[in-house]
Amino acid sequence: MASLLNLPRFKLESNQLHGYLQGVWRRNLEWRSFGGSYQHLQATNSVVVIDNVRKRDEERGDDRVSAEEGGEGPSYLDWSFTHKQNVHEDALIFGYRMKCIPDKNGTYMEWTHHNSRCHGNFRPVSSLMTLNFFMEDATIIVSYYILDSNRMSVSIVETSSSAPPTIQYGNMCRVRPENYKSHKFLTQYFQKKQQEENEARDRQGIVTANGNSTTIE
Repeated sequence: MASLLNLPRFKLESNQLHGYLQGVWRRNLEWRSFGGSYQHLQATNSVVVIDNVRKRDEERGDDRVSAEEGGEGPSYLDWSFTHKQNVHEDALIFGYRMKCIPDKNGTYMEWTHHNSRCHGNFRPVSSLMTLNFFMEDATIIVSYYILDSNRMSVSIVETSSSAPPTIQYGNMCRVRPENYKSHKFLTQYFQKKQQEENEARDRQGIVTANGNSTTIE
């Protein structure tokens, strides 16, 4: 049997992370007590939706400065989750808006969750994205190891002052629309995204005039 250490690693550059994360993901997790005998608690199967934020009204000044300095400027992603950790739920709960700032070493991320400022980091050299939630009464550390173009391994350690500590681990796989045609919520979501993409292409369509191609702003 070939060693897992010898398997080729999927490579993702820092400026590719924003596009990679976008889409619909299915996340399966095993929950255990964090410590002692690591008693099994439950298993969850949920949907995670990560959307590109087209309008970047906030911090436009920072965007311009980054671009002038030769950087790519920050981008934004909205993270939402199905209610009650169930893939069959028909509604999404908004989680947070994440700001992604790429540089030559990776991508720095920041967002606000439960009125607390949180941060994360992606390092292409290790294919690992780590999200740190530092809240008033809880700390959550989430690690995503990028396996390939459609799969990530996930681990979550959660501790708080009001509940026993837990560790969650599993996989997150990209959802293919053709596999969820009977799922009303996801079907509607994919139809909406397709319509938005078509409208965006129409706004940025290419018009040929006098033999020259001109981009419509």
